[in-house]
Amino acid sequence: MCLFAYVINNGNASGWPRRRLVQFLVCYKVPGYLLMYIGFLGFSPWATEVFAFMCDPAMNFEHNKMYKIFHHDYEACVKEGPGMMIKACIPRVLIYMYSIKGALEYMRCHPDNDGKGIFTSTAKAKEYEPLLEA
Repeated sequence: MCLFAYVINNGNASGWPRRRLVQFLVCYKVPGYLLMYIGFLGFSPWATEVFAFMCDPAMNFEHNKMYKIFHHDYEACVKEGPGMMIKACIPRVLIYMYSIKGALEYMRCHPDNDGKGIFTSTAKAKEYEPLLEA
């Protein structure tokens, strides 16, 4: 959050915070989310235990939401829960990918980032035409 706030408050003072924001999203936010979400809920050795807890009606996890999704079938919930959770992360990943696109465009529209890519110095900055003439 602090990085996002700093980039917005920095305005047009310098271009490096915009570049760091894109690097953060590409290197940490999206891969970290995918690794933790899909890895923990889909493929980890604890996934069956997590879903056994989430689907157990006696635990009342989130008002038995998972248990109700599977029509009160505990075995189906534990078995099919990880697959459903992996599919459920797709919209979030698409939103994160769009945020990378937005941050990349925001990075490229600063003159300090001309000729710089996300990690290298080869990309050209986009030329934008003013919407209104002054």
